This record gives sequence, C-alpha cells and structure tokens, in this order.
Amino acid sequence: MTIKKKLSETEYQFMEYIWKNPDGIISQEICKHFPQAESTKGVILHNIKKKGYVKVDRLGKQRLYTALINKADYDKAVMEEKIQDTIGVASLGALVASLCGKEKLTEKQTEELYKFLEKVRNEEHE
Repeated sequence: MTIKKKLSETEYQFMEYIWKNPDGIISQEICKHFPQAESTKGVILHNIKKKGYVKVDRLGKQRLYTALINKADYDKAVMEEKIQDTIGVASLGALVASLCGKEKLTEKQTEELYKFLEKVRNEEHE
C-alpha cells in the first residue's frame, strides 16, 4: 500500500482520535478533545480530508468524520516507505526476511511482525 500524503504530527493525533471511533465521530466531539483554536482545528480536519484519509458526511450543522484507512494500514505504509527510503528494500517483511537469510516471510509471519510492532508502539505511548 502506498500512502497518499503523510499526515503531520498534529493531523496524526486527530486521526488517532477518529480511528478510535470506527463508525465515525462528529466534528464537535473531535474539537472538544483538542486545545487548538476552532479555526485551526477546522483547517486540520480539512487537510486530513483533502489528503484522503477521512470521509465527511453532513449531519445537520455537524460533520461526521469516518476513517477511510485504518491505523494499522497507515502505520505500516509509513514504516515501509521509511524503510524503502533508508535501506532500499520494499518492505519491513523483506528486510526481516533478508536478515534471517530468507527471500521473504510468509503472510502469517508478516502479520505477526506487524502485530508485534503495533504492540511495541502502543506500549511506548502509555
């Protein structure tokens, strides 16, 4: 998977909040959660939509933001892009496989690797 445009750190924080609500979340709830000025929050949400990471539906005066990509897929794509740029291999799985003397990992091994990395990442934020 290739990411469209990377999220800024602040956009990523907003997306983390949106990802916690897989059925979508209204703009008012998102805005209550963050300290920025209302106009700044509006710009951040607009940029996330413009980058193609959320779908926005109008609900009266509110807007419902629903993620179009899940957090794991986004994080995986960013990680793989960094690996490609830094080391020149196409994916983290290819890197780990080469370190183990293999051509590639199985689908199950790749899935387990990303689950492990997600667990490490979540523990870092606790």
